[in-house]
Amino acid sequence: MNSLKTSRLTKGIAAACLAIGAASPALAQFREAPQPGTPDDGMNCRPGYTGAFNGTRLTCTKTTSVDVPLECNNPTFPVYVVRSGGPAPKGDDDLCIRSNGTSITINQSLEGLAETTNGNNGVYEYAKVNPAAILNRTGIQDQAEATALGLAAKDVDTVAGTPVLRPNGRAGGQGEARVPMTFFTFAVPGVGGIGNPGPVSTPPIAGGTLGTATPFVPRALPR
Repeated sequence: MNSLKTSRLTKGIAAACLAIGAASPALAQFREAPQPGTPDDGMNCRPGYTGAFNGTRLTCTKTTSVDVPLECNNPTFPVYVVRSGGPAPKGDDDLCIRSNGTSITINQSLEGLAETTNGNNGVYEYAKVNPAAILNRTGIQDQAEATALGLAAKDVDTVAGTPVLRPNGRAGGQGEARVPMTFFTFAVPGVGGIGNPGPVSTPPIAGGTLGTATPFVPRALPR
């Protein structure tokens, strides 16, 4: 007999719950309202950074570029010659020549003058970007970006790309290389930042406001 009463009571409770849900959609759809700084905000890239997914891996990047002057860093050809208006195809590309060798002017033809093939022979070589200069500028950019974000240098990675030659790019006509750089930094929690709590809200429903719920405690049926 008790088993039968329990079965009927269970069915009655289920029916009542269904009836309440049908009569009050707001109650049936009750859920915790979104709060700032909680997991449903996800992770955001910092302002100025672009997010990209590789599977479940999110990276935040920002691109910029720096201009690095060309140099003559081969001691065999230490003299820098700014070139402009010389014959094609490389009439504007700067040269490096020997200190006691053949003189070359800003726009003369290079016909009959041998370009070095091994760094020691020949009359000249083309000015180049110094890898050490790129490394130095990368470190400077990395620290500057970290400082601007209020972060430690370890929280920003900076990667230099392939330099692009820009003849006559600098004042006085000296050539330079434009070096693309990409900053990487961690994503941060969404609106509200780190550490904000996510309290349970009590949205209004038909007929009043839903207050703190009282847990249902089953009681034994009378015998």
